[in-house]
Amino acid sequence: MLQMLDYLGGGLDWLFFAVVSPLFAAAGRGLEWFLLKPLDLLGIPVPWQILVAAMFTAMVSMLLRRVARVDEKEKEFKKIFSAKKEKQKDIAAIADWKTRDMFYRTTDNDIDEDFNTYLAQRFARHSAIYLLPIFLSLFWLETVFTSEEPAARIGSLYPIPLPANGYGVEGLSVTFIFLAGYILSLIVLFRARRFISRNTAEKIHPAKSCELEV
Repeated sequence: MLQMLDYLGGGLDWLFFAVVSPLFAAAGRGLEWFLLKPLDLLGIPVPWQILVAAMFTAMVSMLLRRVARVDEKEKEFKKIFSAKKEKQKDIAAIADWKTRDMFYRTTDNDIDEDFNTYLAQRFARHSAIYLLPIFLSLFWLETVFTSEEPAARIGSLYPIPLPANGYGVEGLSVTFIFLAGYILSLIVLFRARRFISRNTAEKIHPAKSCELEV
C-alpha cells in the first residue's frame, strides 16, 4: 500500500513539474508578450498595464459565464422552483389534515433538496467563472511585477506610491489595483450587456416595450 502511494505521489510530482508547471509558465510568458510587452513598448505606466490585465480578465470571466450558460440555468431553476411552489397550492384542497401535512413535508423536502443542489452548483460555477481567473491572473501578475520591478521602473515598491500619511499606507499594491480594475470592468460589462439586451428586446418586441413604459 505504501509503495502504491509512493508511486502515486511520484507520478503526481512528475505531472506537476513536467507538464503543469511548464504549461503555466509558457502561458504566462505568452500573455506577457501578447498583453503587457506592447503596452510597455508604448510607454504605458505599470498601473495602467495592471488595469488592462484586469479588464482582460473581466472579459474572460464574462466569456466563461456565457460558455457555462449561467443565465439560462438560473432561469431554468427559477421556472422549476416556481412550478413546484405553485403545485403546493393544490395540497390545501386536501380535506384530511394528516395527509395534507404529509404532502407539505414531502414537497418541502423535495424543494429544499433542489435548492441546496442549485446553491452548490451555483457556487461551483461562480468559482470557476470569477475566482479562478482572479487567482490565476494575480499569480501571473505577481510573477511579472515583482517587488523589484516597480522599484526599478518608478523608484517605489508599489505601482502607485502614496505620500506619507498617518495610516501607514505607503502605496497601492498590484493586488489592490487589479481587484479594483476587475470589479469596475465587470460593472461596466454587465451594464453594457443589459443595455444591449434591452435595445435588442425593444427592436424585437416594440409593442411590449411601449406597454411597459406606459
